[in-house]
Amino acid sequence: MPTTKYTKLINESEDIENGCSNAATIKNVSREMADVLSFVDYDTMHRLSMLLNPPDIFGNDWRMLADKMGFTFLEIRNIQQREKNPTQALLLVYKTRTGKGNKELLTDLHDYTLSMGREDCVTLLKRALKGENGDDLKINLSVLTCGNDSILTEQIIDASEFYYGRLCCLLLKEGTEQIREYFLNNLPLGFDNIFDVLHSKRYKMQLRLLREKEILTQNQFNTLYPPSCTADPFVFDQELLFILIKHLIPQVDLDWRKYPQEDKLKPEHDVIRLRHLRHRLIHKSKRDLSQNEFDQFFSELSHILLRMGQSPESLSKYSDRISISDIPDLKQEYSKAVAQLKEEFIRTTMAADFTPTRKFNRFMILIILCFVTMLVGLSLFVGIYLSNKPNGTLKCAESPALITNDKSGIFRYKSRESWGAKPRSGHQTLRKSPAKYVIIIHSAGLDCADMVDCCQSVVETQEIYMHKNDSTDIGYNFMIGSYGVVYEGAGWNFTGSHSPGWNNNSIGIAFIGDFRRRLPDNIALQALEEILYYGVNNEYLMPNYTMYGHCQVKPTMSPGRKLYNELMSGNWPHWRYRNVSSDEKLNGPRKDYCFDKKPVKTKAATGCWD
Repeated sequence: MPTTKYTKLINESEDIENGCSNAATIKNVSREMADVLSFVDYDTMHRLSMLLNPPDIFGNDWRMLADKMGFTFLEIRNIQQREKNPTQALLLVYKTRTGKGNKELLTDLHDYTLSMGREDCVTLLKRALKGENGDDLKINLSVLTCGNDSILTEQIIDASEFYYGRLCCLLLKEGTEQIREYFLNNLPLGFDNIFDVLHSKRYKMQLRLLREKEILTQNQFNTLYPPSCTADPFVFDQELLFILIKHLIPQVDLDWRKYPQEDKLKPEHDVIRLRHLRHRLIHKSKRDLSQNEFDQFFSELSHILLRMGQSPESLSKYSDRISISDIPDLKQEYSKAVAQLKEEFIRTTMAADFTPTRKFNRFMILIILCFVTMLVGLSLFVGIYLSNKPNGTLKCAESPALITNDKSGIFRYKSRESWGAKPRSGHQTLRKSPAKYVIIIHSAGLDCADMVDCCQSVVETQEIYMHKNDSTDIGYNFMIGSYGVVYEGAGWNFTGSHSPGWNNNSIGIAFIGDFRRRLPDNIALQALEEILYYGVNNEYLMPNYTMYGHCQVKPTMSPGRKLYNELMSGNWPHWRYRNVSSDEKLNGPRKDYCFDKKPVKTKAATGCWD
């Protein structure tokens, strides 16, 4: 078997393949335009989000991308509920959270989209990865295409976005300083430092309750109680400071849900104003920010900060209307402020602080009772439904059996019963035995992450064939997962439904996954070799059986370019080319990659070809 290690990344020496039919070509642009279109830091995130098209041709796939990036269910739900462009917000948070440079970020996104089967995005990211080394990555693209009929043009940071960055920077840098100053100067009575407050029995218990109620996140709680046991108030972010002020500092007649009236000018009122302005700014689109809105935001922020003690000189750099090209040093600072503000918002649950207190009246009690009744009814329905289905999850958790070939090796095997297969519906045709042909296929879905996941993929494949394709059983005779487990489908004795005209005299073996751009794992290829040897040794296959790729007998992308090239490599001596002109015609034209040629003779393959 081949022992070559196949890396996850695409080598830079490989040709770019046509992953997106509408992909725009790289256009020649001037040196000046190339400098404008190059990006670093936040700009990298922005253009990557445009590759996935926020508005949102990526569709529900952004949730799959978020899961692969390690986001929790709660974080994904928050992004979905609060963000107009979820893909853009997702990439922004991922870059901020990981702190990765541009090259690493592009590589991660390349790998994730490749595993998801998004070849349109993979093609563009591959071009980007062929650019300059290092984090100061430049991409000279004027037009990008990703997805069906979606033209994504380069969007250079304009004045409105730059103004938005100034406001974010003003709020986070100068605003946080004043909020922290107010907090440290107004500690609870009897305390003169934050350490004593946090470690007092009363307030420690209060903060634990806030954590249990999810008003404080776990990260915020860890910031208050680090391993060193000494919290640093200068690393408290704005949201944490707001929570501490609201719940630890004694206040009278303060309503955090409402913006204070103009005549209320105490510092605590200004803290509440900053909090409301912060949320208004988060929900404001940076590209729709007009000059009048910028002036209004800046006026409110500056007046509040001046009252709280900020010097006029520190505010001047935020108010000057200077062109972006004249302040290159501030561009990165403003971009980071935008990213930080969005990151704080998405990872923090704000609903508890803004939900007004209501008394439970009879109408609300009636609604709750109706809701509970619906839940009970739904639970009963689901329970009855699941009780009539085979327990595939429990079956999939069982270990596979080991089958030993007398003169070869061992392979792992799960019979139909052991993966929870449904009974065949209707009449199932007996297959001729021994079979003359073996057809190699790929299932074209997502790769499976572990053996249980692979087993569930087999269960889902049977569901698709029987309910959507109106078949009597799963279409493949066998399936092979990425961990080298062979799953019995139709089996040796029954006809599959994978290749019309060939099913009655062939065994269809499908690898779980998409192998247009990568090969199955070596352990999976070894499992194929062992199951074929087993078939010959037990007279299910003719000793001189012929192996074909799926595309040789049916117009399909299966088994994928990479896997088909492996079949032609000389490592599989039973593979044969087909002279279609003198053989049975395909029902349609072949795919461009599925051509026939004799492999170059190697020591391993010598004697296998006429």
